[in-house]
Parts: sequence; C-alpha cells; structure tokens
Amino acid sequence: MRKLSEADIRLIMESGDVTEAIEVLREGMKASQSIRATGDNGQRIYKQVPDHGTRITCARLLLEWGFGKPAQTTKLEIDKKETLIETPAQIIEKMKLANVDVEGVAKTYLEVENERVRSESEPTDN
Repeated sequence: MRKLSEADIRLIMESGDVTEAIEVLREGMKASQSIRATGDNGQRIYKQVPDHGTRITCARLLLEWGFGKPAQTTKLEIDKKETLIETPAQIIEKMKLANVDVEGVAKTYLEVENERVRSESEPTDN
C-alpha cells in the first residue's frame, strides 16, 4: 500500500472535516472514565473520574494544531530574498479567526494538569 501524500489527503477530506475534528478534540477535553472503588460500606462501586490522559492529549493536539509542535516554527518563504516567520500573536489571531477558543484550550489544559497532579498525590483504593 502506498503512502498518501498531503495532496491525496486533501482530495478525500470534506469541507466540514476540520471543524468536526476540532469539536471532537474539544469534547475530548471533558473526557471521563469509570473506575472501580470501595464505597463507605465496603462494597465495590463505580465512579466517574476525569480521564486525564485523554484530556491532556486532546488539549495538546488542539494547541499543536494552533501553534505547531513545540520544536516547529512557522516559516513562509515569499521569495528567495524575503522570509516571514509568524509570531505567536499572529498564530493566536489565526486560531481566533478559525473560531478556536484559545483561552478555553489553555484553561482546560491547566485544569486537567492540576487535577492530574492532585490525583497522583491522593491515595488510591485497591
């Protein structure tokens, strides 16, 4: 099977695919999972807890979509004499124009990270 090029991928994408993918990532930042725990009376119960792995992955992917991967920079070569490197402010502006809630993405990422750190410091029921 041959590898698809970027041009090939554009041919199979539909107009709303990017918007739908962004919405999936936004929903993923609210992900939860069921875990088994011991209730106050000693019985096994199931409770919903944040799915930190999924939330962090979705937040990271949204941030990478907007800003590029941390090691990447956005460089546009206009001609051989002039090169334009977009600033973070320009990238944020593009995200806002694409209706991405930049503040919400950053806030959710920080909340998830803080919750993950808190949950790692709590004792677990075995």
